[in-house]
Amino acid sequence: MVSKRIDVLNIKQLLRLYAQGVSKLQISKQLGISRNTAKKYT
Repeated sequence: MVSKRIDVLNIKQLLRLYAQGVSKLQISKQLGISRNTAKKYT
């Protein structure tokens, strides 16, 4: 499986959402990334 790169703006948004208490599942849906990717960066 080819991994898709996540850009810096998505990482910043991911971290901001996570700091606000948003679940990894919700973050992944909002940003269009997998839950495992969200988990990797938190």
